[in-house]
Amino acid sequence: MSDPETDIPISNDAADGALAEAETESDSADSDDKTFITHWEIENFSQVTDKKIWSEAFEAEGRQWRVLCFPKGNEAGHFSLFLECVQDDSVDATWRAQTEFRLQLVNQKNAEDSHFRAATHLFVKTSTDWGFSKFMTLDKVLDPDAGFLVDDKLVVECTLEVLEQPFTAYNWWNYDSRKETGFVGILNQGATCYMNSLLQTLYHTKYFRKCVYQLPTEEDKVGASIPLALQRLFYNMQFAESAVSTKELTKSFGWDAMESFYQHDVQELNRVLCDNLETKMKGTEVEGAIGKLFEGKLFNYIKCLNVDYSSTRTESFFDVSLDVKGNKNVYDAFEDYVAEDTLDGENQYSTEDYGKQDAVKGIRFEVLPPVLQLHLKRFQYDYQTGAFNKINDRFEFPTVLELDKYLSESADKSVPQVYDLFGVLIHSGGVQGGHYYAFVRPSDEPQWLRFDDDKVIKVKDKQALNENFGWTPSAGGNDGFRSIRMARRYTNAYMLIYVRRADSHWVNEELTDDVIPEHLRERIERENAERAEQEKARREAHLYVNIRIIRDKDLEGHRDVDLVNVTNVEPIKVKKDSTLEGLKKEVEKKWGIPAASQRYWYWLNRKNKTSRPSRIVPDDKYSARITSLFKSLTACKLFLEVLPESGSFEEITPTKANLFFKYYDPVAHELMYVGRKVVEKTTSIAELLPVMREMAGLEADVPLVVYEEIKTADPIMIDEVNLSHDLNAAELGNGDILCFQKAPGGEETGGDVAHPTVPDYFTYIVNRLLIKFVPLEKAAAKDKSAVTTTLDLTQEDSYSMVVEALGAATGYSADHIRLTGFNAYTKGPKRQPLRRTPVSGTELTLFRMLYTHYKPLADTLYYEVLDRPLVEIETKRKLSLHLHSLTGERESTLDLYVEHAATVADVLNELRDTLAARADADVPAGFDGPLRMLEVSRLAKIVRLFDEGDPVHLIPHYAIVRVEPVPADEIDVPAGSKAMFFNHFVKSIHHTFGTPFMMYLRPGEPVADLKARVKARFAIPDEDFAAWKFYLVSFSSPKTLDDAYILNRHKFFNSDYIGIRHANKKVEDIRATPTSTRSSGHSIKIYN
Repeated sequence: MSDPETDIPISNDAADGALAEAETESDSADSDDKTFITHWEIENFSQVTDKKIWSEAFEAEGRQWRVLCFPKGNEAGHFSLFLECVQDDSVDATWRAQTEFRLQLVNQKNAEDSHFRAATHLFVKTSTDWGFSKFMTLDKVLDPDAGFLVDDKLVVECTLEVLEQPFTAYNWWNYDSRKETGFVGILNQGATCYMNSLLQTLYHTKYFRKCVYQLPTEEDKVGASIPLALQRLFYNMQFAESAVSTKELTKSFGWDAMESFYQHDVQELNRVLCDNLETKMKGTEVEGAIGKLFEGKLFNYIKCLNVDYSSTRTESFFDVSLDVKGNKNVYDAFEDYVAEDTLDGENQYSTEDYGKQDAVKGIRFEVLPPVLQLHLKRFQYDYQTGAFNKINDRFEFPTVLELDKYLSESADKSVPQVYDLFGVLIHSGGVQGGHYYAFVRPSDEPQWLRFDDDKVIKVKDKQALNENFGWTPSAGGNDGFRSIRMARRYTNAYMLIYVRRADSHWVNEELTDDVIPEHLRERIERENAERAEQEKARREAHLYVNIRIIRDKDLEGHRDVDLVNVTNVEPIKVKKDSTLEGLKKEVEKKWGIPAASQRYWYWLNRKNKTSRPSRIVPDDKYSARITSLFKSLTACKLFLEVLPESGSFEEITPTKANLFFKYYDPVAHELMYVGRKVVEKTTSIAELLPVMREMAGLEADVPLVVYEEIKTADPIMIDEVNLSHDLNAAELGNGDILCFQKAPGGEETGGDVAHPTVPDYFTYIVNRLLIKFVPLEKAAAKDKSAVTTTLDLTQEDSYSMVVEALGAATGYSADHIRLTGFNAYTKGPKRQPLRRTPVSGTELTLFRMLYTHYKPLADTLYYEVLDRPLVEIETKRKLSLHLHSLTGERESTLDLYVEHAATVADVLNELRDTLAARADADVPAGFDGPLRMLEVSRLAKIVRLFDEGDPVHLIPHYAIVRVEPVPADEIDVPAGSKAMFFNHFVKSIHHTFGTPFMMYLRPGEPVADLKARVKARFAIPDEDFAAWKFYLVSFSSPKTLDDAYILNRHKFFNSDYIGIRHANKKVEDIRATPTSTRSSGHSIKIYN
């Protein structure tokens, strides 16, 4: 159905409350699909009493179709028309048909006044009709003068095209790319479609794949080697059952997670990646393979017309960039590419022997490569708007390309330069964002495939070729489909890959499995087997429970708080329905401990956040289900006591305690577990001293101090124990820990030790952190050669203590070291450095420096060595001054640190002194005289001129501050002069560019004289200055300035300025990269 104003079609089913699928747009501008037209005459229309009637069915693409009409309307007061697909039991649930159709009520008096509605729709089994409930008002249909109802007869025409199913209309839920096409796609990491499309073309260039496989990678590490990452990617593309990931590859590039959300240009990536691989192939058996495939040679020449002189030069190329604008097809673009330019007039060619001469300059192909990559220049800079635009013009390309005529005279012509189209890389969207995908013909078969990230489908030639030529406005007016065809306006070919027919036999020779390195196959198959085992374990995880068995052996190696780091104990997996007796058998198999020699203790978490073996497992629990031993199955822990040499376990009663002992050596700075013992609770601590000495290997008369390790969570509780107390008085029980050391004061325990007592040591190890310090400059450049310094610090250390330790380790002055925190998301340095003393006035601690919103704390900081003390930088105001010459060109940038109370005059004086002290020749001219300071916006507009008395602290931190010499004619300006800002723009005052400037408007000076001064200051040639148009811009409204107008007499507002409209000739003729709106537009870099 459709509203007459909106013309939005819906399904007739909607009238009964069933929602129809939304229509799907498609483009049929280049359609070669069959068009079906049916003509239906409805006789005796006024006598029809049925609510709805149908036309005779007609066949289209193997299905029966008919027109459905509601004579009295499916919507009150309207005549309704629908197209219906006749369904039967043979129609599969997955059936669908993409259509474009037009329903027309013929005006029998004047055919040009016929009324029609057009739509596109995806018909499916559950939505069999689509059309317009408000096709036309009944009053108009029945009006005898309107011409639709003649002799009580209506004439309805239906035009139907059944199209190829669009990519967006596929039912992806159960779609299997490998099963349907024999190939798999590549997962998109965020905005990596450009990379995926390129990798598919490289993978299907079989010689390229073969050479990648032949690179030596046996010793390479996964994630650190680009050749290995490519080998693994290609292997998975060859054998995986579903779409593969490029995360290993991008990691090997040295990219962080954010890089995956920058969309780059596919041609740029092609060049950077191939350059990188070409370097890595040197010295291997595939050295030169990149050049063998993609390298061609251009023959450049300049030939004088009037003398016998010419100059030639040969240069290599790896792709050819062809202009789309102004060319209809590839051949036109090649003609344009090799067209000769005439060098005459001011552009005469300068020769060594004949001086300047008229000449022609041209280019031809000396050598064309086996694989020819054509880049279509669909992005160009518009000098009028000052912005990049995408060119969506129609640009045709053939499946067979013949290029012999473009060879140079000296080229080898023995091989026909006939190329077959192999791949088409598509960009859909505009300059600010879009999507890439590729069409590839992987073999000599004519079948094209669309590789769109993780999906691969078979397509017809038209979908790979004609539909990607670009957009041509319909010349036939509105035929009902115009808005539909506009949808494909921004989708077109961006790169074309051709393979020379004479080289196809080796470029795309079928590869056998023996080209795959054996080490690669073994490694991936082993990893796949491990993943399969892990997946099996995951599926069966609900049947098992993991139990960590802690032994004396685990305690002996422990040098930290508590008795053991439980997470380091390897768990044993047992079935949930097994018993402790069954677990004993598993332990016997694993460690060789006889089942009869095993006794177990519950290892329980205490309320004070410690974890200890607290009580023995009763005998009756050994035959019960293992799961009954634990309250929670997420952290099952048991302590295993092995039968001692005495041949019997010591009986555990309520009057006894199983104590654990640690010895602390302050000189060695080490706390170690030394043993455990079951003790009667009536035993005094003093009575245990001989046991402790024996455990630690100390002499019998060494005095000891004993502490109980109660808890190490905040707050730490390490209490000294009274030696006269027994275990009951000391409240000691199973699992409690006694730490002891030699009594302080002796020669062995005195002296300068960092942590002389057990409590001191615990405070240290609880706060202890091993921190890696990386040079900031190296980290920002992702330089893997950076030397990392690791320091043993505590989280309570202050900024000063940290830089002192770092300075001592690196040899740099601690006062000049500045630290930058770790960004847990990008895995690199944060954008802003850490302030030594924040606004709070208290120095940062290491804990605050390492804190992130993720757990645990970061373990990395970045440092830089400054040219001045950090305290000076943090207590003074930094001004980045952009130094400009008298002609407005930026010469250099200089950072000054000034007092917050300083004025602009103070800044200018310090700048002069700083420049005067320089011994180099980089001091710009004019900076030894009067200077002025301006604020300039990022939109190339001057914001204000600073007075010398303005305080520095009022200058915004984000401001762009420019300093320039005061021109000689403005040092002493006449009274009544007015300072005025001048901004350059193209087309619109909002499209500013270049370097704005200021001049003084003199009293009584006409605009013509002002223009002359502008022209003289910047030495603008006459022919260029003639195109400069001057406007007075007030409140964003430009007014043309007449040459005779006296500007100084005008009443200005503060925001008024002079706008100069002219072409931006200083912009380089570069190609824009279609970037994502999330992208910074930075160039591609591969760091490894």
